[in-house]
Amino acid sequence: TIVCLFFFTVEVVLSSLCKQDYFLGFFFSLDCISTASLVLDLTWVADTLVSDDMAMGEQARSGRTARLGASIGRVVRVLRLIRIVKLYKAMYEKVMAQKDKKLGLERMKTTGTI
Repeated sequence: TIVCLFFFTVEVVLSSLCKQDYFLGFFFSLDCISTASLVLDLTWVADTLVSDDMAMGEQARSGRTARLGASIGRVVRVLRLIRIVKLYKAMYEKVMAQKDKKLGLERMKTTGTI
Protein backbone atom coordinates (compact mmCIF):
# COMPACT_ATOMS: atom_id res chain seq x y z
CA THR A 1 0.00 0.00 0.00
CA ILE A 2 2.86 2.36 0.76
CA VAL A 3 4.34 1.70 -2.69
CA CYS A 4 0.99 2.45 -4.36
CA LEU A 5 0.63 5.58 -2.23
CA PHE A 6 4.07 6.73 -3.43
CA PHE A 7 3.37 6.02 -7.12
CA PHE A 8 -0.05 7.67 -7.02
CA THR A 9 1.45 10.75 -5.41
CA VAL A 10 4.07 10.85 -8.16
CA GLU A 11 1.27 10.47 -10.72
CA VAL A 12 -0.60 13.47 -9.32
CA VAL A 13 2.56 15.58 -9.38
CA LEU A 14 3.53 14.51 -12.92
CA SER A 15 0.01 15.00 -14.22
CA SER A 16 -0.05 18.47 -12.69
CA LEU A 17 3.19 19.32 -14.48
CA CYS A 18 2.50 17.63 -17.83
CA LYS A 19 -1.23 17.89 -18.49
CA GLN A 20 -2.96 21.14 -19.27
CA ASP A 21 -6.11 21.91 -17.25
CA TYR A 22 -5.35 19.12 -14.78
CA PHE A 23 -4.14 21.07 -11.75
CA LEU A 24 -7.07 22.02 -9.48
CA GLY A 25 -9.50 20.44 -11.93
CA PHE A 26 -12.03 17.67 -11.35
CA PHE A 27 -9.64 14.77 -11.93
CA PHE A 28 -6.97 16.45 -9.79
CA SER A 29 -9.42 16.60 -6.88
CA LEU A 30 -10.56 13.04 -7.50
CA ASP A 31 -6.98 11.74 -7.63
CA CYS A 32 -6.01 13.61 -4.47
CA ILE A 33 -8.98 12.20 -2.55
CA SER A 34 -8.36 8.67 -3.77
CA THR A 35 -4.65 8.91 -3.01
CA ALA A 36 -5.37 10.24 0.47
CA SER A 37 -7.84 7.40 1.05
CA LEU A 38 -4.98 4.92 0.64
CA VAL A 39 -3.72 6.04 4.04
CA LEU A 40 -6.76 4.31 5.56
CA ASP A 41 -5.62 1.02 3.97
CA LEU A 42 -2.43 1.04 6.02
CA THR A 43 -2.77 -1.62 8.72
CA TRP A 44 -1.47 0.46 11.59
CA VAL A 45 -3.80 3.36 10.68
CA ALA A 46 -6.83 1.06 10.40
CA ASP A 47 -5.99 -0.61 13.72
CA THR A 48 -5.77 2.78 15.39
CA LEU A 49 -9.16 3.86 14.04
CA VAL A 50 -11.04 0.67 14.92
CA SER A 51 -11.94 0.46 18.58
CA ASP A 52 -11.75 -2.81 20.52
CA ASP A 53 -15.16 -2.49 22.18
CA MET A 54 -17.32 -3.04 19.08
CA ALA A 55 -20.05 -5.70 19.28
CA MET A 56 -19.54 -8.97 17.36
CA GLY A 57 -22.40 -8.33 14.91
CA GLU A 58 -21.03 -4.90 14.16
CA GLN A 59 -17.58 -6.38 13.61
CA ALA A 60 -18.91 -8.99 11.18
CA ARG A 61 -20.79 -6.36 9.18
CA SER A 62 -17.75 -4.09 9.24
CA GLY A 63 -15.58 -6.99 8.10
CA ARG A 64 -17.76 -7.65 5.06
CA THR A 65 -17.82 -3.96 4.23
CA ALA A 66 -14.05 -3.76 4.61
CA ARG A 67 -13.53 -6.73 2.28
CA LEU A 68 -15.81 -5.14 -0.32
CA GLY A 69 -13.98 -1.83 0.01
CA ALA A 70 -10.61 -3.56 -0.28
CA SER A 71 -11.61 -5.40 -3.45
CA ILE A 72 -12.94 -2.20 -5.02
CA GLY A 73 -9.75 -0.47 -3.94
CA ARG A 74 -7.63 -3.07 -5.72
CA VAL A 75 -9.57 -2.52 -8.95
CA VAL A 76 -9.11 1.23 -8.64
CA ARG A 77 -5.38 0.77 -8.03
CA VAL A 78 -5.00 -1.32 -11.17
CA LEU A 79 -6.86 1.31 -13.19
CA ARG A 80 -4.69 4.07 -11.77
CA LEU A 81 -1.52 2.08 -12.52
CA ILE A 82 -2.72 1.82 -16.12
CA ARG A 83 -3.21 5.61 -16.13
CA ILE A 84 0.35 6.07 -14.84
CA VAL A 85 1.70 3.95 -17.70
CA LYS A 86 -0.37 5.94 -20.20
CA LEU A 87 0.89 9.20 -18.70
CA TYR A 88 4.50 8.00 -18.99
CA LYS A 89 3.86 6.95 -22.60
CA ALA A 90 2.36 10.35 -23.45
CA MET A 91 5.28 12.15 -21.83
CA TYR A 92 7.77 9.94 -23.68
CA GLU A 93 6.05 10.55 -27.03
CA LYS A 94 6.03 14.30 -26.39
CA VAL A 95 9.76 14.31 -25.65
CA MET A 96 10.48 12.20 -28.74
CA ALA A 97 8.35 14.49 -30.93
CA GLN A 98 10.27 17.51 -29.65
CA LYS A 99 13.57 15.77 -30.43
CA ASP A 100 12.35 14.84 -33.93
CA LYS A 101 11.25 18.42 -34.55
CA LYS A 102 14.60 19.74 -33.39
CA LEU A 103 16.48 17.26 -35.59
CA GLY A 104 14.29 18.18 -38.55
CA LEU A 105 15.06 21.88 -38.12
CA GLU A 106 18.77 21.14 -37.85
CA ARG A 107 18.66 19.10 -41.06
CA MET A 108 16.83 21.90 -42.83
CA LYS A 109 19.47 24.38 -41.67
CA THR A 110 22.33 22.18 -42.88
CA THR A 111 20.73 21.61 -46.29
CA GLY A 112 19.88 25.30 -46.65
CA THR A 113 16.14 24.84 -47.12
CA ILE A 114 15.30 27.40 -44.42
